[in-house]
Amino acid sequence: PQRLVFVCEHDNYADHTSQAFQQFQRKLLEFKERYVNADKTDNALLAQLGSEFDLFIEAFTVQIMDRVQIEPGNYTLSIIVTYRQMGKFLPFAGLRTADAKVDFTVEDYARDLFRSSLRDNLVARGRQVIFATTNPIPAPQYIPTAIREFPK
Repeated sequence: PQRLVFVCEHDNYADHTSQAFQQFQRKLLEFKERYVNADKTDNALLAQLGSEFDLFIEAFTVQIMDRVQIEPGNYTLSIIVTYRQMGKFLPFAGLRTADAKVDFTVEDYARDLFRSSLRDNLVARGRQVIFATTNPIPAPQYIPTAIREFPK
């Protein structure tokens, strides 16, 4: 059920978040170029680049969070899917229906939790690109509590 909630909601704003992450990637590559070409013996310049990196991460955290729709409250998600069995080509032959219903709660602190997770992800991605590492980075996520799936 958690995956279904994500897919259903993410479809509403996927393009906007994708554009923000693409812009982040482009700006990150520009920053990397400046870092690679910087004099590594100039401590003042390295401190300035570190401060710029922090500001860069904070700016994109805010930009992406503006696109994320997580609001506190109690929710019920219902989904009904009608599908046709493979190999059944008659108009109404083999139609099947599947449905699911789930309740969940999004707490008041959900945005703060997701924001922290997102910021950690952007920092990790920034370090990965700048220092050319390949460590896996978990996607930022928020998992609501009190998830209750209704039996069929």
